[in-house]
Amino acid sequence: MNIKQIIVVREDLLEQMDKGKLSAQVAHASMLVIFKKMRGFSQSLVTKNEESYRLILDIKNNSNLKEWIEGDYKKIVVIIKNESKLLELHKKLSENNIVSELVEDLGYTVFEEKTITCLGIEPLNNDIIDPYTKRLRLLK
Repeated sequence: MNIKQIIVVREDLLEQMDKGKLSAQVAHASMLVIFKKMRGFSQSLVTKNEESYRLILDIKNNSNLKEWIEGDYKKIVVIIKNESKLLELHKKLSENNIVSELVEDLGYTVFEEKTITCLGIEPLNNDIIDPYTKRLRLLK
């Protein structure tokens, strides 16, 4: 299986985030991309006071996402120098029709203001994503 999801974290913020905060930001990045790939949202009333939501994931027309979901959910977390470089990468991905989502922390705990912390990239084959991310170092 050559499908992997890449999460890119800002290196300049690593000292400010404890392991819990960093883990939450990476989880947000992974989930946001998958939610963006969701095709539809339907709502049905369960009881008078409760609602149930069902998210529909369209994997029929997306072989990379299907292989990733049916496989081992491979994720790689890498670091990038700063916000400017992260935004530049996000723009390049977008220009090449690769789905990516920026994570913006709301500034309630660690940061004093809204702060872009990381970027989630859709699960893709190595040969598609590596040209954009292979030179980035692994988060250790």
